[in-house]
Amino acid sequence: MSKDDDDLSRRIDRRVDGRVRIRREMPGRPKARLGAALGVSVQPVQTSERGANLLSAAKRVALAEALDAPLACFLDGLGVGGAPQSDLRPQGDERLQAFWSAADAGDFLRALSVLESPRLRRELLHLIQAMADEA
Repeated sequence: MSKDDDDLSRRIDRRVDGRVRIRREMPGRPKARLGAALGVSVQPVQTSERGANLLSAAKRVALAEALDAPLACFLDGLGVGGAPQSDLRPQGDERLQAFWSAADAGDFLRALSVLESPRLRRELLHLIQAMADEA
């Protein structure tokens, strides 16, 4: 495996693991409950969510079942047959990928999901964009 393939593999794993963490945090599921559903302790769940420890394919299937999610929701954007789409290759979206992998991404999404008004969501978006322009 070349260095580029290895880097791409790590990016894919981080993306999938970040989505697992968000899916677990959205309804407020504790790591211990997810670990119990997988037959592992909290530590493998923690290290997997950080991308430091890879779960087997069988554990990932069990993980999807425990989170009441189709396995595909963790693989979205990876392409047909596992071939990664271009959005996983290095480019300007690395900040976006880092954000979605951050520990508080689930909290951010949970807070946004409370806003039912499209007008409020749009105003919040404009505020965030203005803040980003100042950064």
